Amino acid sequence: MIEEAYVVFEIDGQSCAVPLGSVRRIVRAAALSPVPDAPSGLLGLLNLHGRLVPIFDVRLSLGYPPKPLSPADRFVIVNNGMGSAGIRVDEVCHIGKVETESTDQCRRLFEPHSLFGAVGQCDGKTVLLMDPASLGKKAHGSVKAVKGNNGEVMNLTHGEASSGYDREAVEACL
Repeated sequence: MIEEAYVVFEIDGQSCAVPLGSVRRIVRAAALSPVPDAPSGLLGLLNLHGRLVPIFDVRLSLGYPPKPLSPADRFVIVNNGMGSAGIRVDEVCHIGKVETESTDQCRRLFEPHSLFGAVGQCDGKTVLLMDPASLGKKAHGSVKAVKGNNGEVMNLTHGEASSGYDREAVEACL
């Protein structure tokens, strides 16, 4: 196992993480602007200091039912390679080292274009490691352009994302 720095968070009790280097900031949940005909998983747009940031809920991709946005939720804002994108999380649990498993056996558990690409352990818990670049790119279909009040145009890809992993197989890999 390899130790790398991650931001670990929980979504309905499932520990997930993104590389610390990709995290721009962590903010309290706030009101979002709706996006007409938004793809599944896109909650809306957050106005963050005058810039529009798409906020995604990966809860459905993990097989969990939708849940109303709560003031206790957090948005983890990451650089996804195309700009900023946010992930809605229940809570941030840990910022620091996570033991990652990089064997071929573990990598094969995930679909090639999955939101998740590896598995790790932190404080004895299985952690699904998310690829920030998959946010916004993962979906299939047409692209919708949204123009913000500051004139910035954002392209949002439409479609449905899937997690592409088998929970039991992931745990067996560790």
